[in-house]
Amino acid sequence: MCMWFKVKGQSLDGGRVICAEEGYGAAISLEEDSTFAPYSITFGIYGFGFHTAEYRTYETAMAKYESMKQDFQNLMEKLEPTCKDDIEAETDGIREWFPSFVEKYSDCVIPDDVVENDVVEDEEGEIEPDEVGSSTVFKCIYAIKSPDGSTYNGEVTRKMEPDGHGICTWSNGDKYEGAWKDGYSHGFGLMIYANGEKYEGEWKSGEKEGQGTFTLVDGEKFEGSWINDHPVGRGRVIKTDGLIRPGEWKKDEDGDEGDKVFVFDD
Repeated sequence: MCMWFKVKGQSLDGGRVICAEEGYGAAISLEEDSTFAPYSITFGIYGFGFHTAEYRTYETAMAKYESMKQDFQNLMEKLEPTCKDDIEAETDGIREWFPSFVEKYSDCVIPDDVVENDVVEDEEGEIEPDEVGSSTVFKCIYAIKSPDGSTYNGEVTRKMEPDGHGICTWSNGDKYEGAWKDGYSHGFGLMIYANGEKYEGEWKSGEKEGQGTFTLVDGEKFEGSWINDHPVGRGRVIKTDGLIRPGEWKKDEDGDEGDKVFVFDD
């Protein structure tokens, strides 16, 4: 039988911990007055990640709290007979189960009597849920580890795709922290490459796109525009001694097709 033990929980969502428990390598806590909602539940499995769901009423939150515990207990009791001495099999079982758990507790329904009048009209007169009075509140923060050893910690969609703010460390040592959309770096972010080089700026669908700064290992920088992961147009080089030299990317007549060189202004 899966036993849950009361513990002194630490706030993970900016609120005051009402109750917290641990059991079978997992931890769960219920907070009030959290960052995004009156009540929030954070359920985590050590070594896998955690999921945060948010609710408007104490009654609903408490019911979901007990339901989450029971779901995990059911899983562990199901895995125990076949995985008692096989840690790898148990790990695979939990990994397969966790996305369905996140999906189940993503749509956090707020009672209708609480949100009866919380609707607004858009520019075309359509009725839409108000940001505060929405009938569902969703936030998922998850830790993902791929077979090649790469890891992602941050916000994801219901399909477990990075979306929002997150940090990814690839198995080759590259590390990105910033905005994501549909599984790709998208928006503003910082990439630190394994060789020590850095790019900080705008991204689109996993490629450098927009304004950004690329810093070499020795500290020399290029500031300018990027399209399809390549620097383009005008920009400037900032030398390690502080000297600024503006210039423009032009076709490299001595290189292969598509190659460009940065030509300094006279």
